[in-house]
Amino acid sequence: MAVKRAFWLTAAAAGVLALAAISPGFQTASAGPDDEDVLPGKDPKLPLEEPRLQTIRDKVVQWFKEHATRDALPDDIAKSVDEAFGKTNNFRFAVGGELNDTGKPYMVECWDSRLYFFPLSDEQTSAIELKPLSLISYSNLTSQDAHRLATPLVRLEDVHYVRAGNEGIAADNDVTNEDKIGGQVTVKSNQAPAGKYTLRLSYRRGTAICQAYYNLDALPKDGGKIAFSFSPINEADDKDKFTGPMPFYLDLCKIVKGKDDTYETTIYSNTVGKLVDVEPLRKVAPGK
Repeated sequence: MAVKRAFWLTAAAAGVLALAAISPGFQTASAGPDDEDVLPGKDPKLPLEEPRLQTIRDKVVQWFKEHATRDALPDDIAKSVDEAFGKTNNFRFAVGGELNDTGKPYMVECWDSRLYFFPLSDEQTSAIELKPLSLISYSNLTSQDAHRLATPLVRLEDVHYVRAGNEGIAADNDVTNEDKIGGQVTVKSNQAPAGKYTLRLSYRRGTAICQAYYNLDALPKDGGKIAFSFSPINEADDKDKFTGPMPFYLDLCKIVKGKDDTYETTIYSNTVGKLVDVEPLRKVAPGK
């Protein structure tokens, strides 16, 4: 039986951490005989991805150098990203359509060491109060501490989100902020060792990170689908109701309980990002 859990991580506290100090909680072990011994009940030691914040910073700044319609914009983007990475390992900003030569407004986010550009519809642009010549910087979140395999062993594609109970609808944007989040994702390829895994849904609630989990006893073969159901974005008694266009991030993980009741998360797949309209789509405070 799948088990659903969710928890929230509070926003980053005030203070500055040097970029050089941001690193994984542990380093990849060097290869040796023990790494080649795979016994029943023992997972192989797999190399982890190295930190790539500098790569993300360079990519986003270079994109705006090539596409900005205002000379000062790339420097403004670089300053915003540098300030964010001085405190945490993620960022989000939104840029108006007249500030880049594609003519499209975008929500740009670094999430779990991956860079995402989400084009915004007119309705989504209005919901976040983004003007054609404006740049909105969002509040910093706490650092994300999951580890990621250097080479993903599972490829996820074609994810759809619907209101739980409407899983037969192969379309998005039927998600509300008080109903369970249902849907399905396709396992394009699977080279992961047999065993139990956890499908993880992550998203931002104001200035906090929310993560919901769906446990799996086994993974489907290549081309198979996983149907899931996650807890609602809001509970009925929540004072703040989160809505509007919201990036959802889905990946496949192993979560191991460590000492002092802490949990260590290792991502085994790619992370699929998708911008979802959480109904009712109404105006939300910008920069949150």
